[in-house]
Amino acid sequence: MNVIAYGGGVNSTALLIGLHSRGIPVDLILFADTGGEQPGTYAYLPIMNRWLLDHGMPQITVVEYNDRNGDRLTLEQERLRSGTLPALAYGYKKCSLKL
Repeated sequence: MNVIAYGGGVNSTALLIGLHSRGIPVDLILFADTGGEQPGTYAYLPIMNRWLLDHGMPQITVVEYNDRNGDRLTLEQERLRSGTLPALAYGYKKCSLKL
């Protein structure tokens, strides 16, 4: 099973186009919505979904982090709660994994 983490940027878009052009199947495309992406990233998702549909590929599945109560937790809310900067400021990518 080929699962692609789609960030909405140039690299992950090129990856999907390249996989399609080489005939490599894609089974699932995930977009981890941190709640703090740039407006252009959110605006591009429907455009990319249209391209995927036109090329017989699966649509992007948007996933988000919910706490134990089922409430949505964004990257900003998590940083304010913990009183820390995003993990990337410390050289890690934990936020991408969690959110």
